[in-house]
Amino acid sequence: MLVYAKNELLLRDNETKLRAPKEGIDEIKELFADLRKRHNDDWEAIRADLRQYFAELEEDDPKKPLARFTKVDEKGPYRDDGNINWPGGGGPTYEVLHPETGRPCKLPKSGWRYPTKERFDEEVEKGRVVFGPDETTVPRVRTNLFENNDQVLTSVQYSYAQTATLEFEELFDGKRVFENPKNYRDISKLIGYLTGPDDLILDFFAGSGTSGHAAFHRNFEEGSGRRFILVQLPEPIQVGTVAHEAGYSQISEITRDRLVRAKSLYAPKPDQLQLSSFDHDFGFRTFKLNRSTLRVWEGNAKTLESELDLHVQNVDPSATPEDIVYELLLKAGFPLTTKVKSQEMAGKTVYSVEDGSLLICLDKEITSELIDALAEADPLQVICLDEGFKGNDQLKANAVQTFKARAASRETEIVFRTV
Repeated sequence: MLVYAKNELLLRDNETKLRAPKEGIDEIKELFADLRKRHNDDWEAIRADLRQYFAELEEDDPKKPLARFTKVDEKGPYRDDGNINWPGGGGPTYEVLHPETGRPCKLPKSGWRYPTKERFDEEVEKGRVVFGPDETTVPRVRTNLFENNDQVLTSVQYSYAQTATLEFEELFDGKRVFENPKNYRDISKLIGYLTGPDDLILDFFAGSGTSGHAAFHRNFEEGSGRRFILVQLPEPIQVGTVAHEAGYSQISEITRDRLVRAKSLYAPKPDQLQLSSFDHDFGFRTFKLNRSTLRVWEGNAKTLESELDLHVQNVDPSATPEDIVYELLLKAGFPLTTKVKSQEMAGKTVYSVEDGSLLICLDKEITSELIDALAEADPLQVICLDEGFKGNDQLKANAVQTFKARAASRETEIVFRTV
């Protein structure tokens, strides 16, 4: 949960798993190694020194939560109070024998957290299950600090909203075109903690586009490939405001411009030395909801003649080729992020989708040479404008047979459609 106060951001979520700071873990590893030498593996003495170390840390030090690892042995600091219950109840109830008494251990209230006995035994073998003195105590989960990549977020973290505002204004040449923007670094941190490197982030209330900016930042920091979808209504901007005077008429325009400006912070400059082999892709596409570029058949018998006339040329004349291509792309089952490029075939412009999986030709004069070229490209689907055949049913029939013949040679159908 994110709560913005007047000058700070409070992040409240005790169950949120966060990645422990690597530098902090490394520092504690070095300290632990020194303490082992100093105290000759006297675990009580080592434990006392570690507790003193954590006690002297500042409250906002990212290593402070690691003080929860209160016990030590040859594997380093650990905690053995982990809940072994199946979350939500109704978990498996297989029999687990106590290693000392040989009797069945007491079952957790909601069943074992591990789905099978085999998995439970694997965790025991790895030393991640701790048994009580006898079978009357429910076993617990052990977590070793140096083997663990996660820690729990502290109940309250502070982030000054003024900093976010100043950074946002700097991005927009000193103009405050949006009130109270979120801090992209905070959102980037949450994205890194809660999502995987190739996950998709969806924000239905994009606002100034902080989530997209944060995804750029996280990908740059980790070399990851997270994608995002931002949705923002074209909410009008009040006349006379800083944003309106800067040329923005809708909030969604600020969203898009924020992403354009933000990606320039991370995209490599032509004169910069690339220190990483990671191909930083900070491109994005913007779409707006609109009517179909293809006329819809109304099916009204009273206007059948006029309907037929309209569908002789059924493409909206105001639609751009890109408008039509992306609508057809969606209808063919491809996502909007699919790679699309234009190329020339038999003197006609053809749009190649996903490296030729789908070929779209919007030319209004289809030729037999074009049909042969499309078939030779060996696509999975081909879409052409119906009006491109100019009523030549023979040419259309030949096209169908050409694609069928090509498909027969590879035992895979080429789907051919006209719109």
